[in-house]
Amino acid sequence: MLLCFYVVFHNNRGEKNKTIPRIVGTCRTGGKALQLRFYANINNDEIILGKDNKTLVYRTLECHVQTARKRKQMEYHPCKSVGIIEYSGFAKTIDERITCECLSCYPDITDNSCCCA
Repeated sequence: MLLCFYVVFHNNRGEKNKTIPRIVGTCRTGGKALQLRFYANINNDEIILGKDNKTLVYRTLECHVQTARKRKQMEYHPCKSVGIIEYSGFAKTIDERITCECLSCYPDITDNSCCCA
């Protein structure tokens, strides 16, 4: 699943003033939470920092579930609706200011460069 985490941080005056590189180094997870998820051990993925330093794109390059379904000649699992709930909940657990948007995921594939993108 390709997810884009749009993160906006506000200072005590309500102004937007921080970017991901500054926050990731100091958050309670040390910026490594995605690597600790179960699927990080079985799927091939990547994390891309947006040019604006406020966006992270999490891409699953090879999905264990979808690869197995393809091998068995089964239809892909429609994981978009489940993924939105799972990743949004995961992100909110890390920091309630993080929001998620699905950019490409079966059945709505818009990026063919990855398995569940």
